[in-house]
Formats: sequence, structure tokens, C-alpha cells
Amino acid sequence: MFTPRKDSLPSPSLEDSFFPLSSSSSVSLSFALPSSTSSLGSSDSGGGIETDLILAAELGQALLEKNEELAASLEQRERELEAVQQEKHVLQRKLEMNELASGQREAELTADLAALRAELERHHSQGRDRRRDESEQLTQLANHNQRLVEQLAEAVTLEHTLRTEIRSLREEMEESSFSRNINFSQLDNIQAEVYQPVTS
Repeated sequence: MFTPRKDSLPSPSLEDSFFPLSSSSSVSLSFALPSSTSSLGSSDSGGGIETDLILAAELGQALLEKNEELAASLEQRERELEAVQQEKHVLQRKLEMNELASGQREAELTADLAALRAELERHHSQGRDRRRDESEQLTQLANHNQRLVEQLAEAVTLEHTLRTEIRSLREEMEESSFSRNINFSQLDNIQAEVYQPVTS
């Protein structure tokens, strides 16, 4: 960056003193010259020329000091501008670092989100499989219970049939036993009748 310095400024000449850089200085010079010019015209002595030269030298010195002030102000502005540009560079670097960190954090969060979605989908899939297995088990249990109910009904029917058959068999056996008792009694009587004359 270019920085003007006081020692690098050229020393003003007499011509530079009468032709300053700014328009305002030109105006002030135009107002200052008539008095010196009139003094030159009105006076034939060398004292008037010396006075004009002194005024010109003072004006040149004032312009030189003004140029030095402007140069110093420009140097100060350039230093301030350099400081602002350095601060801008630092802020730009911080912004880039923040953007990089933000991008990395966003990538991490995206990866975490994808992993959580996959985990959630896995849990949902496991839940669906578990509900399907539970539904199949409930269906199997319901079918098994239905078969048990049917088998129980068949067993009850069979038990009723068996009880009826047993009751019938008992009745038949009782009738048969009663008949045998009657037959035995009749047989005893017949034998008694048969053997009675023999013994007499």
C-alpha cells in the first residue's frame, strides 16, 4: 500500500506558492495578490519588492504546512484504512471458519438425523414384525382353543353316551342277575321236589 511521507514531499518553489493545489487556495491567493501588486505599482523602491517577496514566502510556507497537514491526514487515513482492511480480513477468516464449522456441524447433524431415521425405521419394522407374530400367535391360540372346545364337547358327548351305555348295561346286568336268582330258586325247588320222594 502506498503511504506518502513528509520527507518525500518536494519542497515548494516560488511558482508553486503562487499556484496552489486547491481552488480555495487559488481564491485566497487572488485576494492576496492585488495588495502586493498595487504596492509594486505605487512604490519604486526595493522595499516594496522585498515586502512582496516576504509575503510570497509566507504564503508558500503556509501552503507547505497545509500540504504537510494534508499528507499527514492522508497517511492517517491510509493507516486507518489498512487497519480496517486487516480487521476485514480477520473477520473474513472468522466468517470462513464459522462457515466451515457450520458446514461440518450440519453434515454431522444430517448424518445423525439419517442414523436416527434408520433406527426409527428399524424399530417400526421390528414393531410391525412383532405385531404380526403376536397376531399369528393369537390366531394360533384361538384356533387351538377352538379345537379344545370342540374336543371338550366331543368328550362331553362321549361321556354322556358312555354313561348311558353303562346305565343300560347295569340295568341289563341287574335284570340278568334277577333272572338268574329266580332260575336258581326254581331250580332249588325242583331239586327239592325231586329228591324228596327218594329220601322218604
